[in-house]
Amino acid sequence: MWDARLDRRLIATELSVAAHAEAAAAIDSVPGSLAVTDAGNHIGPLPRLRDELESCRERVERRERIALLRPLPDLDFRKRRIFAWIVANVFGEPLVQNSQGDRLVAVYARPGTQRIADGARYHQTREGGGPHTDNVNIPDSWEYLVFSCIRPARIGGESILIDGGAVHERLLAVPEALDILRQPFWWEYRGISDQLYQAPVITYDGRGEPRFRYLRRYLESAHHRAGEPLRAEQVWALDVLDAVLDLSELQFRTSLEQGEVLIASDSHILHARTSFCDPGPGAPHDVDAAAAGSCRFFDRAWVRKHR
Repeated sequence: MWDARLDRRLIATELSVAAHAEAAAAIDSVPGSLAVTDAGNHIGPLPRLRDELESCRERVERRERIALLRPLPDLDFRKRRIFAWIVANVFGEPLVQNSQGDRLVAVYARPGTQRIADGARYHQTREGGGPHTDNVNIPDSWEYLVFSCIRPARIGGESILIDGGAVHERLLAVPEALDILRQPFWWEYRGISDQLYQAPVITYDGRGEPRFRYLRRYLESAHHRAGEPLRAEQVWALDVLDAVLDLSELQFRTSLEQGEVLIASDSHILHARTSFCDPGPGAPHDVDAAAAGSCRFFDRAWVRKHR
């Protein structure tokens, strides 16, 4: 387990010169007219890059549960996106994340004033938010969150990472709350469909390590839609969890640099961000406008390990 004292250098991985060259050549081979998510059809086997990414997989699965790939040099905006997509595909199969069928989702602030509390999805706003996992929109399990900084914010947008094992260790001191968090709650397929499903906040993997499914606002919305308001003891248990997640000594904070790619075991690591602002007023209306502008822009993939 780790806490706020985690040394960034411990999780950072600098690819070798040979892997840089191999990846750069593959990226350069992708036609400019091709969508980022179709780039995989135009690259070779990339043996050196794959070997080095396997060491990152070991870190994500067996050690800190997170790895941070340092930027490849001299990549423009589109090439940074392609590199992150290649990384996601080496780790596994990127999953559909919304009703439009997108497997790569651009994270930037959309225009308008709708907030998460009004039904907006977290990645569509400039809001900060409480620590959460991404695996809340679908009941199926998947292994990796691949989150890439294509362009950082002008101010803010700091990443907050928390080790789920350390959180669980603190919850052991409040066993009544932990027991409630192991019981089913309602969840919604927000952005995917109007259906609801049930699942606990905390389960355990084959090695007995805790796994989390948590984004409180989505959970509360699902209970409201199900016509089953949270009971007093459920609210209390969620308050206990939030209090633990807010402990400064557990929160490792870092600002992702342009071109860095974060790979996390999503159900073992909770994450959040601070609020951010872009260089000027207004917000882009679509991905192309966001790419052409100067706003904060990240790419997100949910990745299932190849079986």
